[in-house]
Amino acid sequence: MTTAPWHTDPTGFSDAAAPAQTLFDASAVSRPWRLSFGGLLVAEWRKLATMTSTWVLLGLGVVLGLFTTGAGASTLTAMNQTFSGPAAPMTPPIGRVSMALVGGPIYPGLMMALLGVLAITNEYSSGMIRATLAAAPSRWPALAAKAVIVTGFSFVSTVVAEFIGALIAWGTLGNGVRFDLFTPDGLQVWFGSSLDVTLLALMGLSVGVLVRGTAGAVVTQLLGLMLALPVLILMIAGLAASSGQDVSNGMLTLVMHCPTVAAVFVYLGPIVGRDTLASVSELPSATSAVLTMLAWTAVLLAGAFAVFRRRDV
Repeated sequence: MTTAPWHTDPTGFSDAAAPAQTLFDASAVSRPWRLSFGGLLVAEWRKLATMTSTWVLLGLGVVLGLFTTGAGASTLTAMNQTFSGPAAPMTPPIGRVSMALVGGPIYPGLMMALLGVLAITNEYSSGMIRATLAAAPSRWPALAAKAVIVTGFSFVSTVVAEFIGALIAWGTLGNGVRFDLFTPDGLQVWFGSSLDVTLLALMGLSVGVLVRGTAGAVVTQLLGLMLALPVLILMIAGLAASSGQDVSNGMLTLVMHCPTVAAVFVYLGPIVGRDTLASVSELPSATSAVLTMLAWTAVLLAGAFAVFRRRDV
C-alpha cells in the first residue's frame, strides 16, 4: 500500500502547515469594535444607575413632589372644612385627588431636567465620552440610547411617584372622597404631568450635549429656558407698552408657548375647566400645549444630534 507523499516547499515546511495560516484574518484588524444598540442601552442604563447624582436627584424630586401634593391636599381639606353651604367656593370641575396633584410635577421636573444635563456632561468632564464613542463610532446610536434611557427612567419614576402622591392625597382628604385618578380627567393630570417631566429631562439632555459643561447647561436650561425666557418676553412687552405700542396679545401668546408655561397647560385643563380655557383665546389647549412641548424637545434634540455627530470630543 502506498501513501501520498508529503509535499514540501523550498524552505522545508510541509503543505500541512498551510491551512493554519488562514486562521488569522488580517482584515478583522481594520474593522472597529462596536456595540449593538441593545448593548448601548444596557451600557447607558448602567452608567445612569451607577451615578450617585441620579438617585440624589430622584430622591429630592420624589420627596419634594410628595410634599407638594400632600400640602395641596391639606389645603383642599382646610378649605372644605372652612367653607360650607352658600359660602363654599366654586366646586372644581375635577376630583379633589387629581386636583391635589397640580403642584406635584414642579420639583420632579426641575430635578429630571438637571438629571438629563448630568447624564451627558458627566461623561465629558470625566473623559468617559471617548469610550462611549469608541463603542459607537457612528455616534448617533450612543446619543439615541442615552435619550431612550433618560426618557424611560424619568417617565416611569414620575408615573410611580404621582400614583403614590395620589394615594397620600386620598388619605389626607378623608373619607367620602372618590379616588378619581383613573377617570379621563385624572389620567390627563397623571400622565400629562409625567409627560412634562420626561420632556424636560430630554431638553436637559439636549442642552447638555450642546453646551457640554454642567454649569453652563444648568444655567441655560433651568435659568434660561425655564425661568428667564418668559420673564424676558414680559419685560419686552412692558417696554413696548410704555412706548405706546400694544403688543400684549402677541407677547402673551409667546409666553404661553414657553416650555415651563406650556408644560402646565398640558394637564391644567381638567383643573381650571375646559370651557374656561376655550373662552380665553390666549390660553393654549392641552393639545396645543403638548405640541409646543414636543416642538421644543424636537428642535433641541435635533440640534444635539447634529452637534454630537460632528464636533470633536
